[in-house]
Parts: sequence; C-alpha cells; structure tokens
Amino acid sequence: MPTLNLFTNLPVDAVIASDILKDATKAVAKIIGKPESYVMILLNGGVPIAFAGTEAPAAYGELISIGGLGPSVNGKLSSTIAEILQTKLSIDSNRFYIKFYDSPVSLYENKEGNDVLPPIFWVQWLNFLMNLLKNNCSGVWRRNFLVQQQFKTSSALNCDRFTEEVNPSHMFNW
Repeated sequence: MPTLNLFTNLPVDAVIASDILKDATKAVAKIIGKPESYVMILLNGGVPIAFAGTEAPAAYGELISIGGLGPSVNGKLSSTIAEILQTKLSIDSNRFYIKFYDSPVSLYENKEGNDVLPPIFWVQWLNFLMNLLKNNCSGVWRRNFLVQQQFKTSSALNCDRFTEEVNPSHMFNW
C-alpha cells in the first residue's frame, strides 16, 4: 500500500485538503502503477517547519511503498506532488522536499510466497510482553486466570485487580 505523508506549515482548509488528497491519490496510483484503492495520503497542515533558515511556506513528504519506486518514478512523483502543492497551496517547488522508502516485497513474504507478519509486529509484541514482565502483570494475569476458572468469573486484564478478596489457598503457589 503506497502511503504518502505530507506536512506543510500552511493551514489547510477542508476544501483544499480534499482536492489535494484526490489529486495526490490519482497521481501516486498512476505513476507507481497501483490501484487507487491501495493508495493512502495523509495531509498535515499548520505544522511548524523551517526550511533553508526561514518559515516561509514549505512542505515535506514521505512516500512509502512496497515496490514500484525507483529513480525515474521518484522523479516523476516528486515533480507531480510539487506541482499539486504549488497549484493548491502556492508552495514553491524549491520549498518542497520528499523522501522515498521502497520496502522490498520479500520483507512481507516467506520463501513460499505466503504473506507473513511484518517485523514491526514482532517488535511491538515483544515490547508488550516485556512490559507485562516488567510490571509483574504476567504473574497477576496467571493468578487472575486461575481464579476466574475456579470461580467462573471474567474480567479484563488489570495489574491492580488481584486483591485479598481471593482466598490464597485456592491458588497454586507461583
């Protein structure tokens, strides 16, 4: 899914934002060669930006895509997005900078061509588990689970939930 993040220091009203989103979606889809239904555009107006030492109207963009990018495509995208920003927001093309991230398809497929979870999923999952261990929630969760099974109750995971109301003799010693 190609994603274009645009930031500008100019305020952007809803009508102009809608026009920019539509035009940028069409341009990215056409130039990269992917359906419009796969393209995501984010527009952030009123962001403090200093470019070349001044706070004159400027814009910054990041385009991330799984394949489809390269020197010639990047050049076309850069000039087309700059033209849209010039037309809709009067941002001079020399006050616009864009970065391109071409993520290889192989990061999201295994050797058999099946989709796999992206690495960021596993990083976030490990962070979640580490936070549970760091806050000793895992022990609380285990005790809560056993108590819930024993007394057929249910509740959401909450590290502070386990209190003296449960008779410790009904639990295993962890």
